[in-house]
Amino acid sequence: VAGGLHAGPLSVELSSPDVGAVIRYTTDGSRPTAASAVYSDPIAAGGITVLRARAWVAGKMVSSTATQTYLIDIPATLPIISLVLDPPYLWSSSIGMYVKGSNGVKGCRGVANWHQSWERPGNIEFYEISGQNRINQEIGIELSGNCTRNFDQKSFELKARKLYGDNDMDYAFFAGDKPMTSYKRLILRNAGQDNGNALLRDAMAQELVRDRMDVDRQAYRPAVVYLNGAYWGLYDMREKMDEDFVENNYNLDEN
Repeated sequence: VAGGLHAGPLSVELSSPDVGAVIRYTTDGSRPTAASAVYSDPIAAGGITVLRARAWVAGKMVSSTATQTYLIDIPATLPIISLVLDPPYLWSSSIGMYVKGSNGVKGCRGVANWHQSWERPGNIEFYEISGQNRINQEIGIELSGNCTRNFDQKSFELKARKLYGDNDMDYAFFAGDKPMTSYKRLILRNAGQDNGNALLRDAMAQELVRDRMDVDRQAYRPAVVYLNGAYWGLYDMREKMDEDFVENNYNLDEN
């Protein structure tokens, strides 16, 4: 059963084309290892369930990780983004990027892990309002922003790389606004200094000049984010202003 919006209850079966494969799975966002639970019977998915699985076959390399997020009886009026990555990359005192931790560097308002420029491997699923899955792939996940890293809800930068399997996120995230059909980078912004207030001032300012002034602006869509299956709130999905932004918006060759 594919991930996404479903009416419950739901039962998920796992399989491998390799005879004799041992499938191991997790439901906490971590990448399955040889110590993870062995699949034997269908898995009951309820509420919000993140399922990751890999197959082990004698004489072969372990498979890549399959990731699906099941949103059971969840109302949806906005696009949904599910980010999944090993919990220690978020919460560990030594390597967790979302905590103050014990391995920080100096940044705005002091020393903290969240000021580190750590990129961690993870997975993104993107579901349109219809519930249709448009993206499911491994990516790099990094925190974004400056002083807003101190907020409880932090911004993310999403990076497609060959290292993770695909150099692009092949979807027209901002169709109807901009013509691009693939992106190397995206920002999930916590609304910056407007976090905890209106959550839209920066995006609104840029939308107001759309088709009215000949200036650069970042495309915008609001989206709901789930982090390892936990509701993480409303985010501004934005283009990242970097060299790819210039190439895409001005139709230039990367060289």
